[in-house]
Amino acid sequence: PDGHQVAVDQTIQGGTLVWLIEVARGVPRKLTNETQFQTFPVWSPDSSRIVFSTYFNTWDMHQMPANGSGKPEALLASVASRFANDWSRDGRFLLYTQVDPKTGRDLWVLPMSETDRKPFVFVNTNFEEQNGQFSPDVRWIAYQSNESGRFEVYIQPFPGPGAKQCVSTNGGMQPRWHPDGNELFYIAADGMLMAAPIHISRQPANIGAPAKLFPFRISRGSVMDIMRIQFALSPDGKQFLVNTNVENDAPSPITIATNWTSLLRVSR
Repeated sequence: PDGHQVAVDQTIQGGTLVWLIEVARGVPRKLTNETQFQTFPVWSPDSSRIVFSTYFNTWDMHQMPANGSGKPEALLASVASRFANDWSRDGRFLLYTQVDPKTGRDLWVLPMSETDRKPFVFVNTNFEEQNGQFSPDVRWIAYQSNESGRFEVYIQPFPGPGAKQCVSTNGGMQPRWHPDGNELFYIAADGMLMAAPIHISRQPANIGAPAKLFPFRISRGSVMDIMRIQFALSPDGKQFLVNTNVENDAPSPITIATNWTSLLRVSR
């Protein structure tokens, strides 16, 4: 949130850990080392703590100071796989995806006060709801759902009541709010980054026609990749940080060996 570091999960030698990278110098620092699988990092709004998911018998959420001091603290008892999506700007709520064997992926909210840690459901249907994001004023949540037969981006008042509204027009996933709350960004089905103007001061929200910004290649080869948000905005909303697939950025080099028969004679 302060723009000084980027939290990533990085896979090295078969294990995935959370790393922090300094933006100014590009210097990486390993944050976690307790197990082989820790992923989905989410910052607290004051940049002091990070929530992530750890795998033991199931995926569950832990938090620890961003400076690396102390041990990871479990947020809930491990009864289902949970992955943090977002921490509200006022610090009061953690939004996360919970995997239910009957209903699939649902959106839940965990109050983050010391006295109240009782989670409550936000969206729970027989469809897949995931990648939730609080609006900057914490009065709306944007998320993706496949209730129409494909993933589309919706917004819904938080904590309610109020009906959901569809933002995307031709498929959409991974919504991100502009820091001012006046735009919602998402990735269309064709991989194009889209921007929808939006006014959320009252219900129903006033949603404008989405505009194309630019295409980029993100890794979407597995269910886990689809679950995770793969782009972010800088705190001032002027830059995008994109997790992109670089293998195909340039054609593979072609090496031409001349006089190769003479090289064979030398080797003999």
